[in-house]
Amino acid sequence: MKRLLVNGSPRGLESNSRLLLKWLTFGLETQGIPAPPVIDLAETRKLAAQRQDFLEADEVLLVMPLYTDS
Repeated sequence: MKRLLVNGSPRGLESNSRLLLKWLTFGLETQGIPAPPVIDLAETRKLAAQRQDFLEADEVLLVMPLYTDS
């Protein structure tokens, strides 16, 4: 099963959403579960590759702010 983690915050790498994804991937790895790839939608130059990753994924976890930048 292919999983994908998506950072939907416009702040990209500097966002709290990205921080949450780092904690999640760390937790998975400490349990012996390979961390899925993480994409940042704020990186608009990579949209074609990100779209392809999304289409190939069986499971997608989208993390995004529900306040300031939403």
